[in-house]
Amino acid sequence: MKRFRRWVVGIALGMTTLCVACSFFVDRTLAYGLLMGGLAGTLGFWLAVRQAGQMAMPGGRLRLGPWFALRLLIYGLVLYQGYQLDPVHWYGFAGAAFGLLIARVAVSIVAITGWDLKQPVG
Repeated sequence: MKRFRRWVVGIALGMTTLCVACSFFVDRTLAYGLLMGGLAGTLGFWLAVRQAGQMAMPGGRLRLGPWFALRLLIYGLVLYQGYQLDPVHWYGFAGAAFGLLIARVAVSIVAITGWDLKQPVG
């Protein structure tokens, strides 16, 4: 799990950097929103994976603790700050929303490619 987490965080931060660099030429508020959303999405993923073992309860039930609420609070604050960047055109909000999805795309990339799996020797 640690290897998977490291791969996803590395890819997510790389994708965030690339998206921010490309969108900076389009609109600065879009770039700032993407930066906030990408970092918040990566942090949210990091928190979720670190707490994954503690969420399972006997009987197949799922326990949502304070870390889940903290992630939602972070996401909400990032979306609100993105909206505050540009309340007229919503570029900051759109950037923050797309930035939050970058970690999910990174999870999909690692899951499909299997880059986190140890390679057999020989």
